Amino acid sequence: MIHKSEKDILVVTPTLGKRKTLKKTAETINQIFPKRAHHIVTGPMSAKKLILQLAPHAEFVREKRHEGVYAAVNDVLRDRASEYKYLTYLNDDDFWLPSYSGLANILDHNTNIDIAYGRTICTDENGKTLSPIAHFPIGAAFSNIAVCGIPIFTQQSSLIRSSLYTELLGFDESYKLVADTDFFIRANIAKKRIKSIQSYCSCFCKQEAQLSNNSELMIFEYQNMISKNNLHCGFKSHLLHACFRIYNLPNYLIRLLKTRKLKY
Repeated sequence: MIHKSEKDILVVTPTLGKRKTLKKTAETINQIFPKRAHHIVTGPMSAKKLILQLAPHAEFVREKRHEGVYAAVNDVLRDRASEYKYLTYLNDDDFWLPSYSGLANILDHNTNIDIAYGRTICTDENGKTLSPIAHFPIGAAFSNIAVCGIPIFTQQSSLIRSSLYTELLGFDESYKLVADTDFFIRANIAKKRIKSIQSYCSCFCKQEAQLSNNSELMIFEYQNMISKNNLHCGFKSHLLHACFRIYNLPNYLIRLLKTRKLKY
């Protein structure tokens, strides 16, 4: 058995303990990094028994406060991040694909890279693939395309150095939906190196009752994030926005064939 101290990747999963999809989430973490990843599942004490049944290789940590996903993730990472080289979080209905291991390879062999990220596939609750999620391979352009209204969707397929998490003081808990996007933008502003791989690294499960389906809240938080980070849309942003659209034309065509209309 690998001693916990030998593991150098920390993965946190916040949960209420109500989704059986946690089993697949935990299995993929253990399959991809059986010797490197330490998986912590944080949730209410009342759900501990079910959580450990679904994720028997994980450590259970009782949530300190019931104030949303980012508060739960921050509480664990602030206590434990310094024990590991890399960290990330993965929701209880999402899961990794084998290519996720390539993100650790990037950080292992490039000490000047702070964040590695890949592509994500959207699935339904039954695991059926819906479509690839828009992607852009230039990490340094995140803040430029964000100011043009393009959401950055990389959280499930990203891995960051723990030192960067500490430097940026974690996720901004004032957001319910966009704190991960805000984190990437603040990394851009701090001139941190972000590198992409073209492989599909994870699956995002789209469900009816998800908070992310609240478009009004999403728009409100997004506008607040742009203002808070003092981002402005100039020529470079428009140029990169155009490049983003062109780069993702294949994804739009896939969606068009499936839904008969473009929908971003």
